[in-house]
Amino acid sequence: MAGAVAWSAIRSWGTRVATLLVFFILTRILNPEEIGLISYILGWLSLLAVIADLGLAEYIVYNHDSSRLIELGIWWFQVVVSLAIALLLIALLLTGHVNPDKTNPDSIIAMIVLAFTLPISAAAKIPEALLRRQMDYKGLAIRSLVAISASSVIAIMLAIAGYGLWSLVLKQVIEVIIDTYYCFKLSNWRPSFDFEIAYLKKALQDGWGIVSSRILDVLSQSADTLIIGSIFGMRDLGFYAMGKKIFQVLNDGVLQAATGVIASAFGRLQNDKQRLKAMFLTSIKFSALITAPIFMIAVALSPDWVPIVFGVKWTSSAPIAQILFLTGLLAGFCSLNGFVLLANNRNKAFFTLMLVDTIVSLSLLALLSQFGILAAAAANPIKILLVLPLSLWLSRNVVNYTLTEYFSALKAAAVVTLMIAIAWLFVTYLFAIEVLVNLPNIIVAISKAIIIVAVFVVCIRFIYWQEIKLLRQILRLQLI
Repeated sequence: MAGAVAWSAIRSWGTRVATLLVFFILTRILNPEEIGLISYILGWLSLLAVIADLGLAEYIVYNHDSSRLIELGIWWFQVVVSLAIALLLIALLLTGHVNPDKTNPDSIIAMIVLAFTLPISAAAKIPEALLRRQMDYKGLAIRSLVAISASSVIAIMLAIAGYGLWSLVLKQVIEVIIDTYYCFKLSNWRPSFDFEIAYLKKALQDGWGIVSSRILDVLSQSADTLIIGSIFGMRDLGFYAMGKKIFQVLNDGVLQAATGVIASAFGRLQNDKQRLKAMFLTSIKFSALITAPIFMIAVALSPDWVPIVFGVKWTSSAPIAQILFLTGLLAGFCSLNGFVLLANNRNKAFFTLMLVDTIVSLSLLALLSQFGILAAAAANPIKILLVLPLSLWLSRNVVNYTLTEYFSALKAAAVVTLMIAIAWLFVTYLFAIEVLVNLPNIIVAISKAIIIVAVFVVCIRFIYWQEIKLLRQILRLQLI
């Protein structure tokens, strides 16, 4: 299990850091309009992809008893429907019924090219799901790193050569092709025609909660991009997409690396309520103690470092990233509530949670978008706060913990996060005084980073280190 978590972290951090490095280079070359347009197109394609595959591969990850006939039924359904949706989209684009950006004549051709990635990506869903279920995170990590590295090198070369939008389009196409190739190379699973429609129906009946929640999740994740692009245009969406990309790198590297492994482990303990409760509370305490403070550091450092790293033209992305980092901070305190429902086959409860989450998210976006991009970004952390009571109530029905136990598990994380926030306020005041206010931006940014990170290191290493080690040992014992 520890090895799976480690390779999961390598996969998440490796791919996301590589993505950020490439993004760093490309944003120095490309303009916000090009970044915004590709984000808008990919937002629509991600929504179409989940409608096509229905998230059925997630059912395979959590259902350790699935048969090959079920897997084949899902595979053929996903590939055929994805191909049909891709062809329909291309027809609509060619006939002028769909146009992602009327100000850019290349937008239609770009979307046509990217539409072909839908069936290619769908073909890799089952092999990838089986690798995840087997916890072969080493293979998944290598596959992801190879795909992102090869596609990124080509994208950078094309961007330098002046291909603009097409450097991003071809990067996506190449990454999907390599990703799919390595999925089949790493997995022993191969498709065949030996399937029956009845097994697909069984997967839909047993996994309807996972399927529906997956659709709602992608809808919620894509809605901000689509709404902001439609209301504010590609340039402003480019600034938002930059802030969101920075947030996603940290979110995937910090939260997603461990939660996927822990979620699978929750499923193994569903018949042992005492161990499940102990593991849930320990996992919440351990993950929150690491994730929430890191996101607080990101909130503090974004205004200084985004313009330095990505260029002054992206300064408008810094406050967007700050607001989105607050989303990660809050998620650090409650990210496992939904996973414990999913892993324990509480389909109705999980669907209810995701439905409410999506409704609240879309409602907030529709309301707050009227007040600008920053207000639209604020819909994300506000949503978490509004949905938190429901997620607590539903997860308590599974784990049977008390609110006192839950919030006690979060006390250490809250203390460290508060200490970092205080340090942030201190350095902000310090560098605003007359003597220091005219220092170069890079000196100020480095000084702030040293002070704030030092507070985090002191808290973790000298106050909570033994507790973290103990929590890690407990998790290991609970997973044996």
